[in-house]
Amino acid sequence: MEIAEFVSRRRRLIAALAAVPLAAAVVMAGLALRGGPTYRAQQVVAVPSSGEAASSRLQAMTDFRELVGTSAVRNTVDGTLTARQLGLSGLVAVRVESSSRADVVDDVKAATSKALDLLLGGDRRVAEGEVAAADAQIADVTGQLDAIATQAGHPLPRERYEAVLSELSQLRVTREEHVAAGENGAAGALDASIAALEAEESALAPLVAQADVLNDELAAARTARATAAQEVVVSQNQLDAAVAGLGEPVGPTRVPRRPAVLKAAVTALVLGTIIAALLLALVELVSRQERPSAGAHANNGSGVPAERPVEAGSTGW
Repeated sequence: MEIAEFVSRRRRLIAALAAVPLAAAVVMAGLALRGGPTYRAQQVVAVPSSGEAASSRLQAMTDFRELVGTSAVRNTVDGTLTARQLGLSGLVAVRVESSSRADVVDDVKAATSKALDLLLGGDRRVAEGEVAAADAQIADVTGQLDAIATQAGHPLPRERYEAVLSELSQLRVTREEHVAAGENGAAGALDASIAALEAEESALAPLVAQADVLNDELAAARTARATAAQEVVVSQNQLDAAVAGLGEPVGPTRVPRRPAVLKAAVTALVLGTIIAALLLALVELVSRQERPSAGAHANNGSGVPAERPVEAGSTGW
């Protein structure tokens, strides 16, 4: 009864507010129809995974779909970009919808390639960083070795050091032989050469020790660089194989406009109905708040109800 009474009392307002969702639906449908045609291209990707287990394939597909949604991939297209998993097959469909028929196929190719590069290129980028770090270390160590060579006065300090030790050993043996033969003059003639070689040995010894350490570092850096460079090649080959196996996208195909129009109209209809209902509730709330004030005219002006007149013959008790 209350609902029927409410509808009867507010029938004109209800009829007026009913036009709100209808008008909104018409407007949104009109706007959807005014837009130009939309074209679609789709590429199905067999997402590579690090293992054969179902969990590895699922994780690879999840990572790939998340990468498609990043700004780095979205910025490669001029339109709407989406990705959805096709069952449990390890396949993901990448779709681009755009107003440009000429570019939509190229856009879906670019987005797919970029997402694959982000997915598979992580190891390559790490390896490239290791190559760069190794190159920097090689350059630094080589510079230190050049400085030691300059200080030693020889491009190969260890070779010079070993030559000095060998010559010094021979001179000492020869001197001892002269001394044993009583040829003190000949022995004394070797003292200056022996002293010069001993001084050179003393100067070369710490330089050679430093050079040995640096040469070990240089060998390690070159080995690390070779390993990282090989990883770059392997990772790039994996990415190239994934991109080469994509095949041709499907499209461009024209997107039917009816679903978009219906979606826009239904959305506007629902929102308009909610707004109309809220407006109706607001009007009713305001109306109920005003009713008590209208009854104040039946009071004495002080808010106290007026006394009823006393009937004839009554004492008032």
